[in-house]
Amino acid sequence: MTNTASKASASFPAEKPERTQAPQFLVKRGFKLRWLRDSDLCWLRDLYASTRAEEMRSVPWDAQTKRRFLDQQFALQHAHFVGHFGDSEFLAVELAPNKPIGRYYISRGDPMHIVDIALLPEYRQRGIGTALIEHTLAEARERQCSVLLHVVKANERAAKLYQGLGFTVQGDAGLHWAMRWSP
Repeated sequence: MTNTASKASASFPAEKPERTQAPQFLVKRGFKLRWLRDSDLCWLRDLYASTRAEEMRSVPWDAQTKRRFLDQQFALQHAHFVGHFGDSEFLAVELAPNKPIGRYYISRGDPMHIVDIALLPEYRQRGIGTALIEHTLAEARERQCSVLLHVVKANERAAKLYQGLGFTVQGDAGLHWAMRWSP
């Protein structure tokens, strides 16, 4: 492992423990949410790399060059998220005892904004992401506010999931679709 992630200068904001309530669907299956700390950057870097694995298969670089590239991309993404969404909740999705399996970044403004959701490959398509999003939509419904997110255009599976949950495409943001859910 390189230490590129640890060189990311942006620190996570202070914890808001009252906001880390996991959806019941996940709690019943042994999952919990907890606030992320800078000490989580190493596994978050690996999680990020797993989200780009399919894309990187066709790149004609050796494994070390690919990893350096992904580490740099993670550091840039992390700095962007913390810098532009500093009021967000940066949460780890954990399978007890203390086994992180994903991340969920959410801003609870008006509108709410799902900044990022990512799970390790072996935990994808098991209802975890859907439960997190449905939990957020229930809160938005109570507050009578919209929820925004962006999805990579190439991630058709995620776009279909979001559309199935009631999100609609609101605009083209380059490599991403801007999507909105309204109560």
